Amino acid sequence: MPGLVTGADKTAAFVDSNTFCMPSAMETQSVAILEAASYGLPLVACETSVPTHFVEKGAGLFVDLDPISLANGLSQVATSARLREVLGSRARAVVDEYYPIEGQTSAVRRLYDAVLREGPEG
Repeated sequence: MPGLVTGADKTAAFVDSNTFCMPSAMETQSVAILEAASYGLPLVACETSVPTHFVEKGAGLFVDLDPISLANGLSQVATSARLREVLGSRARAVVDEYYPIEGQTSAVRRLYDAVLREGPEG
Protein backbone atom coordinates (compact mmCIF):
# COMPACT_ATOMS: atom_id res chain seq x y z
CA MET A 1 0.00 0.00 0.00
CA PRO A 2 1.63 3.25 -1.04
CA GLY A 3 1.38 6.42 0.99
CA LEU A 4 -0.04 7.15 4.40
CA VAL A 5 -2.39 4.49 5.76
CA THR A 6 -4.31 5.18 8.96
CA GLY A 7 -7.05 3.86 11.18
CA ALA A 8 -8.97 0.78 10.15
CA ASP A 9 -7.13 0.59 6.83
CA LYS A 10 -3.79 0.37 8.65
CA THR A 11 -5.10 -2.23 11.06
CA ALA A 12 -6.44 -4.28 8.16
CA ALA A 13 -3.09 -4.02 6.34
CA PHE A 14 -1.21 -5.38 9.36
CA VAL A 15 -3.76 -8.13 9.99
CA ASP A 16 -3.71 -9.19 6.33
CA SER A 17 0.11 -9.24 6.16
CA ASN A 18 2.40 -12.13 6.92
CA THR A 19 5.72 -10.23 6.93
CA PHE A 20 6.95 -6.68 7.42
CA CYS A 21 9.94 -5.41 5.46
CA MET A 22 11.73 -2.15 6.24
CA PRO A 23 14.27 -1.59 3.45
CA SER A 24 15.82 1.52 4.97
CA ALA A 25 19.11 2.31 6.66
CA MET A 26 17.80 5.67 7.86
CA GLU A 27 15.08 4.45 10.23
CA THR A 28 16.63 3.66 13.61
CA GLN A 29 13.55 3.76 15.84
CA SER A 30 10.75 3.19 13.40
CA VAL A 31 7.23 3.40 14.75
CA ALA A 32 6.22 1.23 11.79
CA ILE A 33 8.59 -1.52 13.00
CA LEU A 34 7.09 -1.35 16.48
CA GLU A 35 3.55 -1.42 15.09
CA ALA A 36 4.28 -4.38 12.82
CA ALA A 37 5.96 -6.26 15.64
CA SER A 38 2.99 -5.57 17.93
CA TYR A 39 0.86 -7.48 15.40
CA GLY A 40 3.29 -10.40 15.61
CA LEU A 41 4.66 -9.92 12.11
CA PRO A 42 8.11 -11.28 11.33
CA LEU A 43 10.53 -8.53 10.37
CA VAL A 44 12.93 -8.34 7.45
CA ALA A 45 15.12 -5.27 7.81
CA CYS A 46 18.61 -3.91 8.00
CA GLU A 47 20.17 -4.41 11.42
CA THR A 48 20.63 -0.66 11.77
CA SER A 49 16.91 -0.07 11.04
CA VAL A 50 15.60 -1.63 14.23
CA PRO A 51 16.09 -1.12 17.95
CA THR A 52 18.86 -3.39 19.24
CA HIS A 53 16.42 -5.47 21.30
CA PHE A 54 15.04 -6.99 18.10
CA VAL A 55 18.49 -8.05 16.94
CA GLU A 56 19.51 -9.35 20.37
CA LYS A 57 16.36 -11.47 20.65
CA GLY A 58 16.51 -12.79 17.07
CA ALA A 59 13.14 -11.19 16.36
CA GLY A 60 13.58 -10.91 12.61
CA LEU A 61 15.88 -11.50 9.68
CA PHE A 62 18.39 -8.67 9.51
CA VAL A 63 20.02 -8.40 6.12
CA ASP A 64 22.19 -6.10 4.05
CA LEU A 65 20.22 -3.52 2.13
CA ASP A 66 21.05 -4.71 -1.33
CA PRO A 67 18.32 -6.21 -3.54
CA ILE A 68 19.72 -9.76 -3.39
CA SER A 69 19.94 -9.84 0.41
CA LEU A 70 16.44 -8.37 0.79
CA ALA A 71 15.03 -10.86 -1.72
CA ASN A 72 16.72 -13.77 0.06
CA GLY A 73 15.40 -12.66 3.46
CA LEU A 74 11.88 -12.21 2.14
CA SER A 75 12.08 -15.57 0.35
CA GLN A 76 13.11 -17.35 3.55
CA VAL A 77 10.18 -15.88 5.44
CA ALA A 78 7.72 -16.40 2.57
CA THR A 79 8.53 -20.08 2.22
CA SER A 80 8.50 -21.08 5.89
CA ALA A 81 5.36 -20.80 8.00
CA ARG A 82 7.37 -22.01 10.98
CA LEU A 83 9.99 -19.27 10.55
CA ARG A 84 7.22 -16.65 10.25
CA GLU A 85 5.64 -17.98 13.44
CA VAL A 86 8.90 -17.98 15.42
CA LEU A 87 10.10 -14.57 14.25
CA GLY A 88 6.65 -13.01 14.67
CA SER A 89 6.33 -14.39 18.18
CA ARG A 90 9.76 -13.05 19.12
CA ALA A 91 8.95 -9.64 17.62
CA ARG A 92 5.73 -9.44 19.62
CA ALA A 93 7.59 -10.47 22.80
CA VAL A 94 10.14 -7.67 22.28
CA VAL A 95 7.35 -5.10 21.97
CA ASP A 96 5.60 -6.47 25.04
CA GLU A 97 8.79 -6.45 27.10
CA TYR A 98 10.49 -3.23 26.01
CA TYR A 99 7.78 -1.06 24.44
CA PRO A 100 4.50 -1.56 26.31
CA ILE A 101 1.95 1.08 25.38
CA GLU A 102 1.55 2.19 28.99
CA GLY A 103 5.27 2.87 29.32
CA GLN A 104 5.43 4.68 25.99
CA THR A 105 2.50 6.96 26.75
CA SER A 106 3.89 7.71 30.22
CA ALA A 107 7.28 8.63 28.74
CA VAL A 108 5.68 10.98 26.20
CA ARG A 109 3.56 12.56 28.91
CA ARG A 110 6.61 13.12 31.13
CA LEU A 111 8.43 14.72 28.22
CA TYR A 112 5.52 17.06 27.45
CA ASP A 113 5.18 17.94 31.14
CA ALA A 114 8.89 18.77 31.33
CA VAL A 115 8.72 20.98 28.25
CA LEU A 116 5.68 22.81 29.62
CA ARG A 117 7.33 23.23 33.00
CA GLU A 118 10.82 24.20 31.81
CA GLY A 119 10.17 25.54 28.33
CA PRO A 120 11.68 24.22 25.11
CA GLU A 121 15.17 25.42 26.06
CA GLY A 122 14.98 23.74 29.49
